[in-house]
Amino acid sequence: MSGTTPSRDPDYEYDAEWTLEEPKRIAESKRIEESKRTEAPPQNQLVPRGFTRPPPGLGVPGPSGTQGAQRRPRLPRAPPRPNSLYDTDTTETGTFAGSGHRRIQFNALTKRAPPRIAAQDRILPHGERDELAGFRRPNIFLHEEDEDYNDEDHPTGFRRANEADMAERAGQPPDASFSLPARRHFEFDIRFFGSRNNNILHIARKTGTHISMPTNLDDPILLMWGTPERILNARRDLHHLLEQVQADIDQGMRRVGGWAKIRAMPTDRKQQMIDKMILDAKTRKMFRQAPPEGHVFRAVGIFIWPTKEKNPQTALGMAFEALDDIRFDHKVYVLFSRKRNMFRVLGEEQEQVQLAVKRIHGVFCELAAKSRKPTKMCLVLPPSDRIRFMKVIANTEHDLVNRQITVKRVEENKGIQVFLGGPAPNRSFKEIWATRGAVTKQANVDYLRRALLQGLQDIQYYRGHVKLRVYIGKMVLFGYRRSKDGSYDLAEFCEMVRNPQMAGEVIRSFSCDGASDTEVSQELIQFCGERPDIFYPMDHNPDFAKISNKNELPVLEPIISATFELRLYDEKGTGQDIRLEVTFERMPGTKQYKPLHRRWLIAASEARDSIHRRRAPLDVKVMDLEAELAYQVEIATWQMYQEAPVYPIFQDFIRKMGVEEIPNEYIGVDPPPEGEPDDRPTVPRLFFVNLPGLSVVSVVQKTKWRYWMASTNYIFELTRYENLPAGQVSALYPDAVPVSYKGLNTAFDTRWGASVWHEHWEEKLSQQSVAEIGCRGTWKNDLEEFFPASHTGGIHSHSGGWGEDGFLEFLGRVKEAIDIIQRAQANAVLKKTKDFPRRAEPTASSTGSSPWTGEDEFNS
Repeated sequence: MSGTTPSRDPDYEYDAEWTLEEPKRIAESKRIEESKRTEAPPQNQLVPRGFTRPPPGLGVPGPSGTQGAQRRPRLPRAPPRPNSLYDTDTTETGTFAGSGHRRIQFNALTKRAPPRIAAQDRILPHGERDELAGFRRPNIFLHEEDEDYNDEDHPTGFRRANEADMAERAGQPPDASFSLPARRHFEFDIRFFGSRNNNILHIARKTGTHISMPTNLDDPILLMWGTPERILNARRDLHHLLEQVQADIDQGMRRVGGWAKIRAMPTDRKQQMIDKMILDAKTRKMFRQAPPEGHVFRAVGIFIWPTKEKNPQTALGMAFEALDDIRFDHKVYVLFSRKRNMFRVLGEEQEQVQLAVKRIHGVFCELAAKSRKPTKMCLVLPPSDRIRFMKVIANTEHDLVNRQITVKRVEENKGIQVFLGGPAPNRSFKEIWATRGAVTKQANVDYLRRALLQGLQDIQYYRGHVKLRVYIGKMVLFGYRRSKDGSYDLAEFCEMVRNPQMAGEVIRSFSCDGASDTEVSQELIQFCGERPDIFYPMDHNPDFAKISNKNELPVLEPIISATFELRLYDEKGTGQDIRLEVTFERMPGTKQYKPLHRRWLIAASEARDSIHRRRAPLDVKVMDLEAELAYQVEIATWQMYQEAPVYPIFQDFIRKMGVEEIPNEYIGVDPPPEGEPDDRPTVPRLFFVNLPGLSVVSVVQKTKWRYWMASTNYIFELTRYENLPAGQVSALYPDAVPVSYKGLNTAFDTRWGASVWHEHWEEKLSQQSVAEIGCRGTWKNDLEEFFPASHTGGIHSHSGGWGEDGFLEFLGRVKEAIDIIQRAQANAVLKKTKDFPRRAEPTASSTGSSPWTGEDEFNS
């Protein structure tokens, strides 16, 4: 708040100096306030009324210190009202501006009015009474704040400085100030500023101003830069934040009946947090500005920026504000010489200067990698000696229509599947491919080595979620050269798929003639369970963790995870798509699950120039025509949603979601009569809530069976994807009430997929998600590190000829996984022909014609 602080009566405790909604019955308050105010507020600014809060039961002090009239005791506070700071726009506008009345404007997030819900289902403004108060969700999205923003042209998470930021950085005097109460509750500061100073940054971004942290808590003044109109808007938001924080503190200090709540004294950790926040703000401000004139620095470093490739001011901001973290972390000044196209780094310690120069080089590497064209290629494995046909047949009447998710196509293009057919190979054909096949096989291996090495180099300085996987499925071509008779020569086909215009997708499917995806997958699970010498369980049942007999194998328990596509709304009602990946863990001895790991990502978009799309620096597909399967080696990157940890709405969503055991509706058993126990088998199923400002668009539940492969660190993962209907079921439940699938007997769209990956890949690539700007993980860009040799032979006696070459072993493990799937296909067909009794599980995937709504087949 601006202006000087009015005088106080020393006999009373002051815990709220300024508010906007105090009663008008304070005698002569307006006259006292006007007489003691030394600074006139800007034009059209709302003038807050001074108020001193007396002890309970006493009246309001009069103008001369006389005792005021006795007032009625205050009633206990009700639960948070719908028109709190977190859910509504409470700015005073229009006819009632300045009168103390507010015209509430609810965010148009849902078509129905906010429902009245039970107390146990109510979501509090801070969840379960979080210690840090603040705004529930972001107020403005990055692509709205900066319309010219493109993630490929800037470091990840970059925010361009506005005019007010530039004025503060240039050392211009502040345009206004805002004073906090000198005597405050010990929890006020930590709640007002928020985690990472997020509340102040939130208001500054929303209003287009720059608000600095106070330099002294004994005289807390926030300096402000910006135009008068924006300063006025920022002051109003600061008033509302102050009022809400004080109300939350008051609510936490009172109990029903007027008894005071006993609270612990403030800890040193909280005070140190505030002190460090203020010290960091002072340090950051100092190194953002120009160095003092005439000062001689002990260490100087330079980095020549290739301006022909990337304009540094376009990529890093007009004041190179993208490098502020480097300035602050290493306590250096960073200046740019336009004449020499180089950055000068000035500091007192040579080691810190060198580290800063190295990080600037890392920033350029990050921008260069984003501009590099992704590596995409399709290869064909050469035929073996057991090949039975000479031609490649194109099949347009396949059962994988509308199953693709990454290839954009016209509706008429259904794609083609290919398989071997035509006449049997003659002697000349076998002699040609005996020589040509060996050359082609070696060329494929060499290309994969180079492509993976390039892909790993591209993600060295990428800051976000990175995943390397090998997915197994069926290949469907959408971009190809048509043939006259619907067939291709084998050599002709191998050349065609290498054309850059070729487009195709490895669709997760195991079905074959005579067996569905579910039947083949059940055969895979049974086979893996019967052969622990080949596939050892990775995830054990927690109830059988302690095994008395050492020779007894642990019991496998599938891992349950989920992918949510969410729609986040800002205060203006504008939406942004975000993605949540969460893994659950079952509590031992119970059927209750808790979230174990979670990851907030910026979701993919269909827009070609979107900054939120999912990128794949490496995407190589390899077709095995004899097995009628294919595998895809992919490095995929996702942009992390950096603001998720500091806004309560994301924590509320995690807190209100989970997995419940519900009766299985697909076993053909009718539910019991009302009043009798339900003895039907149960299945784990997700439940979640839709919050005001955050709604679920789609959800996919994943059940993963994971096995170690043949005493190695390679993992064979079988995944069932269940696309749960989110919109239809959510319509049955009001906001903030858990959405349950109990009693829903509609078959879900179920898919099956398999993948192969190495344990070290997760460990190394996870470092990219926590890397600071200009930094990278500790792993080396080396194939031997990512594909180490296990010194373990293959599953079959005829395999395992890779010796000490870890990369050849990697390709061999993928080939073994394909062989196991082929075996499961044959066994599933054999059981059906013999009418072998099996467990029926009707799903919508048997026809393969239902549309898929997300990218989750690629994220097992």
